[in-house]
Amino acid sequence: MKTMKRLHFKIAAIALLFILSSLIADAKDIQKTYTWKYNVSKDGSVSMENYDCNIIVHTWDKGETELKLTIDAETRTDEDAAVLDKFLQNLKFSNSQASVAFSDRFWVSRTTIMNRSTMKLAGGETVSLISMELSGELWIPAACRFSLNSKYSQVNMDDFAGSLILNLYNDDFYGKSLSTPVELNDKYSTIEFGDIKGLRADIYNTKFNAGNSGDVSFESKYSRVTMVSCGKLTANSYNDKFNIPKTGDISFTAKYTDLKTESSGNAELDMYNGTAVMTKIKDVKLTSKYCEYQIADAGICNILSSYNDKLTFSTLNSISIAESKYTVYTIEFLSKSVDEKDGYNDKFTVSGTGKDFGRLALNGKYISSSVRLPGNTNYRFKADVKYADFDIDESSFKPVVKIIEGSNVKYDAIKGTESEKMPVIEVNGYQISLKILEK
Repeated sequence: MKTMKRLHFKIAAIALLFILSSLIADAKDIQKTYTWKYNVSKDGSVSMENYDCNIIVHTWDKGETELKLTIDAETRTDEDAAVLDKFLQNLKFSNSQASVAFSDRFWVSRTTIMNRSTMKLAGGETVSLISMELSGELWIPAACRFSLNSKYSQVNMDDFAGSLILNLYNDDFYGKSLSTPVELNDKYSTIEFGDIKGLRADIYNTKFNAGNSGDVSFESKYSRVTMVSCGKLTANSYNDKFNIPKTGDISFTAKYTDLKTESSGNAELDMYNGTAVMTKIKDVKLTSKYCEYQIADAGICNILSSYNDKLTFSTLNSISIAESKYTVYTIEFLSKSVDEKDGYNDKFTVSGTGKDFGRLALNGKYISSSVRLPGNTNYRFKADVKYADFDIDESSFKPVVKIIEGSNVKYDAIKGTESEKMPVIEVNGYQISLKILEK
């Protein structure tokens, strides 16, 4: 019985090999380049639908557009090859003086089973394929309006001065310089440009690289953005990484995102569970939770709300805090002032102040703070605290008003010579610790 089963299997295997050999013997190769050329206005519209086809986009100073499509295909029979060849020779694309629309996805439908494809062409004819690879070159007017829809391809594009719209999916796109802003929609691609005029992008799981740019706007998720510089940066971001050394003003709404800059204008940041590393920035407005900020040099910092953040400034002009909880503020050098209106369980360290220092005012609960002043600083000290923990040199205050009522402590004291605009250190609230260091 086992012998009969083995015999039947061998017969079936031999039959299958015979069928496959017959199919291969009848297979027909097509290796051919097809060309389509149409007149179009230099400022007209050219579109390209690209699918699984590596393509090079050239620009020229002509009032025409041209597509060369090279096909390397293996069909099942001579008849299939002839049908496909005839179809492509007779294929025409929508065209007028105002616009031309190309597509290298010239089939109506395509099904693949066990690496063999059946392609249905316009008009109803079908072609059986063993394999097919496409590559193309496209020439467009240098200042036209160009839109590209592309999937699963590598695209290389020359310098371009016209309007550009890109809709990409799982591509490798390499562009040179652009003289007008580009509109980009993408998923899963790697995109590189030289210098560009500007950008409006909606991207997902994208790697985007560019040189210098004008204003840029991103709707992005799971992406990496690297640029040399840009104008205004606007972003609505989720789980991204932005690295742009030089920017203009910044408007940044983000979750789980890292932002790195070296020189920026004013910034408005609304962040959740992210990091920002910024070397030099003008003024910053901040709404934040669970974030870390490392800022070397900043102007005015206006915090609308902070929760469980960590902020470190090397040099800061002034900081104003409307609401803050569980946040650590570290300021190596403060030029002018700190003003916290409603704090809870915050920590402040001011390691140095300058001749323009004017105010340190803290109001809240469970606040821990220390400030270092030059030893010759004249200042006023005011406090109204329940359960205070002060490390101060009371002997330097003349005159001093100190009132203790149970656990309440009130101070109004002067160090040095009183003047109308002398610096003020003031703390108010519940269970506040303060250390004033003088060198």
